[in-house]
Amino acid sequence: MFPTTFGQPMVQLVPGAVADGAAKSVDVASSKPVRLGIVLSGGPASGGHNVLTGVYDYLIKRVHADSQLFGFLDGPSGLIDSKYIELNTATLKNFRNQGGFHCLGSGRTKIETKEHFAKTAAVCNRLQLDGLVVVGGDDSNTNAAVIAEYFASTGHRTRCVGVPKTIDGDLRSELIEMSFGFDTACKV
Repeated sequence: MFPTTFGQPMVQLVPGAVADGAAKSVDVASSKPVRLGIVLSGGPASGGHNVLTGVYDYLIKRVHADSQLFGFLDGPSGLIDSKYIELNTATLKNFRNQGGFHCLGSGRTKIETKEHFAKTAAVCNRLQLDGLVVVGGDDSNTNAAVIAEYFASTGHRTRCVGVPKTIDGDLRSELIEMSFGFDTACKV
């Protein structure tokens, strides 16, 4: 199903590391701003807001102070319909370390039609997104995979990744020991 993206080399984000493994300090002032979009998808889970604040903090503190993070409202339908807000310190301050998906809302829309893909690409183009982050369970990460495949196969500039979230514990592999949300659901 994924002829363009399947079999790509694994990418590891290691703070302070470069390709040859030598350590280097990050000079935020010398890097360029990055524009990301983020979608919370599927059922809410504890830790969702910390994904938002963690991505925001990394962009602003480690990449470039002028980076921007756009949150799509009500899940994938917000991405398709171009409903978003810019996330910033003021927007996120009341959600830091608070469980749930309330900041942006969530939804279960499947991105599967030609129209969905075209609208998603148009929104990412209009916002000049370097990347799109889809946070959710198995259906949501399927959305991330099909968006990534569509973007790669059409030469679109935006890259798409999925962040595994589930309270069901059904997203596990040698690379995903446990997704966020599951531990809290088991203990609480």
